[in-house]
Amino acid sequence: MVRTDEMAGKYVTLKSAALEDALFTSKLRADEQLIKFVHKVDCTLEGQMKYIQSQREKPDDFYFIIRSLRGESLGTIALYHINDGSGELGRWLSYGNAAENLESVMLLHDMAYEELGLDMVYTCTDNDNERVKNFWKHFGGDECFVEELPDLTVSKNIIKKSTYSELIRPRIADMLRYK
Repeated sequence: MVRTDEMAGKYVTLKSAALEDALFTSKLRADEQLIKFVHKVDCTLEGQMKYIQSQREKPDDFYFIIRSLRGESLGTIALYHINDGSGELGRWLSYGNAAENLESVMLLHDMAYEELGLDMVYTCTDNDNERVKNFWKHFGGDECFVEELPDLTVSKNIIKKSTYSELIRPRIADMLRYK
């Protein structure tokens, strides 16, 4: 699915991935440090162009490029598997700093709850990925549990709209010095 406008924050913007972003996403997806705990994909330029084109046609899938306010591409983040009031946050790979990364997650949650009217957003993180599991632990949420999938064990974090609106968003806005 394509969003025609950008979501803008104090530190980053999120724009729908387009074919011209394939070179950046191919480099990002080939970075061994960033992809250590994510499933492997075709990270060639052609593979990423095909992926972006097919993703743009999916009605339950938003895929964004995280950009600095200077216009530099920093990473990717997505909201997909949107169904029955919930969606999964993932494809989050970023070279950004702590404020940029935190704001990218906040902007995506804002869209999920305020614009799409979702009741819940969840994440599935490789259970061996301590860094990202620690991020989600500090981000907050209603539930966090380990789930066994056929080829992977994941830590699943669930954040309900009410928890995000009442507790998480105000805390993040304060951390990011939003007024």
